[in-house]
Amino acid sequence: MNTYSLSLSSGSGQYIFISNDSLFNITGSMTLETWIKPTDLRVEVVFSKDGDGQGGAANKQYVFGINGNGNIFLTQQPNSGGGQVTATSNGHVTANVWNHIAAVFDASVPSIAFYINGSLDSTSSPSGTSVVATGNVQAK
Repeated sequence: MNTYSLSLSSGSGQYIFISNDSLFNITGSMTLETWIKPTDLRVEVVFSKDGDGQGGAANKQYVFGINGNGNIFLTQQPNSGGGQVTATSNGHVTANVWNHIAAVFDASVPSIAFYINGSLDSTSSPSGTSVVATGNVQAK
């Protein structure tokens, strides 16, 4: 590790906490991407944004991570149309190796494109639009 990197131990409960900032109140298109090296394939939230600062799954504006099969998912709380909308990749990450994952939300369509290790994996067309969140950011 050097002065420009951070290492968080899987399963240790460690995370980065960023107090609410208007820079993270995304109301349109966005890209969430990161490098991960899961030691096993289980549900793992990589990045989340609280909708109201109260925490809990029902209050998240968006959640980016992997599921128990290693598929990437992006969950958004829509402005209209009921509950949360989750899109999931077709492909999956590999345990014990570095994987680059990305979810690209295009608000103009709307669509979500998933990338695994730089290659387009799949696209999805969610319903609803994102809410404006004023809560905190957590990255694991």
